[in-house]
Amino acid sequence: MSFLLDLIVDFDYYRLEIVVVVSCCVDISMKLLNIFVLILATISCKQKQNKDTSQPVEFFIHGDPLELVENTDQNRTSPFQENNLPSFASFALSGFIEIKQKSVVSAENRINGQAELEKANSSSGRTRFIEAPQYAFAKATETTYHYRASNVTGYPTLSFVKDSKGHLNLKTIASTQTSPVEPLHYSVSEDGFTFSILFTSEDSQGKKLTAMFFTKNFDQNHRRMKRTTSENFAFFLGRDKAIGWRQPLEVSICGKEALAQERDVREAINSWATSEGKISGLDYSIAVDETPRPFSDINQKCIQMIDQYRMEDQENLAELGSALVIINQFSQEIVSSHSFIFLAAHKRSFVKTSLVSTITHEFGHMLGLGHEFSRDPETNESLYDSIMGYSGIDQVKQRDREAIAALYPTANNTNPLTFINE
Repeated sequence: MSFLLDLIVDFDYYRLEIVVVVSCCVDISMKLLNIFVLILATISCKQKQNKDTSQPVEFFIHGDPLELVENTDQNRTSPFQENNLPSFASFALSGFIEIKQKSVVSAENRINGQAELEKANSSSGRTRFIEAPQYAFAKATETTYHYRASNVTGYPTLSFVKDSKGHLNLKTIASTQTSPVEPLHYSVSEDGFTFSILFTSEDSQGKKLTAMFFTKNFDQNHRRMKRTTSENFAFFLGRDKAIGWRQPLEVSICGKEALAQERDVREAINSWATSEGKISGLDYSIAVDETPRPFSDINQKCIQMIDQYRMEDQENLAELGSALVIINQFSQEIVSSHSFIFLAAHKRSFVKTSLVSTITHEFGHMLGLGHEFSRDPETNESLYDSIMGYSGIDQVKQRDREAIAALYPTANNTNPLTFINE
C-alpha cells in the first residue's frame, strides 16, 4: 500500500510486485524477474532506463535490507547433499526477490498520479501458461554442482560447493554476470514440494538481500485451475484465475514489534472473519512470534512490522505495505505468503492511512485477492467499495466478502465460480 503526496489519497502501491507463479515486474527496490509460469496480474513490467554517462547518477537510499531479517532464526545448514539431489529435480523457479540498499533514481520508473499507480498494480487481464523451467542439479567437478534450468535459457544458475560434512553450500549466482553470495537461510516445505534460499551479496549499489523460491513441477493430471464465470472478482492472478490456500492458514505476527502491534494485526485479520476461526470456507488462526524465521521461510506465514526500511523509490511516495505470495502453478495453490508493514512510512506527515487499514488490505492479498480497480468508463468512479482498491475504503466491504466466499466456498453458499481442469 502506498501513498502519493501530490494526490493525497490512500494507495496500496504494491512495489513488492508479488509472486505467484509468475511475474513480469522489474522494481528498483524489490524486483521479481520475468521468469515465472503465469503472468502476474498485480504488476506492470518496466524496463531499466539506459544510463546516460554524461549525467551524475542519483541514488534513492532505502536503508539496510538486513533490517528485514533482524532477530530471525536463520537456518544456514544446506538441505542439499549428493544422495538427495534427484529429489530436487523438476522444480520451477517461482519467485526471485531482490531488496537493495539503494537504487538509481529514474524518471522512467517514476509514478505520477493515480492512473499510473493503478496501472502499475492492476489485477485485471487474463493469465496464460508459458513453458515452465525444469531445474535440476548437474555435477561440474568433484566438489561443485550447478542448479540450473535444463529446458529454457535466461534463468539464473546457482553454483554449490560440497563441504566436509557432505552438504552443498551456495557460493555464486550467475545470470548476466557471476556474483559471490552468502547464504542466510534454507527452507524446505514438509512435503518437499517447495523450497527457498535466502542470501546476501554486494554490488555498486551496496548490500542486497535476495530470496529465491522453487516449486515442484507435477504432471498435467495434478493441475487444477479455478476460472471465474458469472462474477468478475479481482483475484491475485487476475479476474480469470482464482487460487487460494488448500490448508488452514496459520498466520503469525512476527518480529520485535509483534507484541506492540498485536492488537492492530488481530483486528485487521479478524475483520475478514465470517465466524470464529473461519474466513468463509477457510480455517485460520493467529499466533505471535517475536523471533520468527526469515520472510523467505516456506513453513511460516507472517505479518511483519518493519521500522525504518523504505520500500518506495521516490520522495513523494510512501509505501505502507507489501505482500509476497508464492503459488505452485502446477498444484494451483498458494504455498507461502509474507507481508511487510512499513512503520516509518505510516509516520510521514502526508500519510492519512491507519495501520489497521494497511494490514487489512495486505492480508487480503495473502488470502488470494488482487486489486479491485474496476471503474465506470464514463464517470471514472469506482464501481465497487472495496478495501482492495485505491478509493479510500478503510474496511472490508460486501464486495470483498463476496470475492472471498467465491474463493473459499462453504457447503451452504452458492459458488459463483466454475471449477475446471486445464
